[in-house]
Amino acid sequence: MIKFAAHQGERKIVGFGLTRDNVNRLIDGKPIHAWLEEMGLPKTDLLIFFGETEQAMAEELKKLGVITEETILHVDPKLGG
Repeated sequence: MIKFAAHQGERKIVGFGLTRDNVNRLIDGKPIHAWLEEMGLPKTDLLIFFGETEQAMAEELKKLGVITEETILHVDPKLGG
């Protein structure tokens, strides 16, 4: 995986490139956890994960203990989820 942070005008762009091995691990149910301090995002972690549906992903996050009562979960309405 590669990570980058760049600026384009007033906007900050953060990108993540995944290798085929990364994708295969995600499909196998192994999330990727990245620490973003080195990209200028203090106290920020990124969790990349895979699921067949939004519901399946939410259930997996609950099992991992990531989703709690305080979690703000957003599914883009354009996705129909």
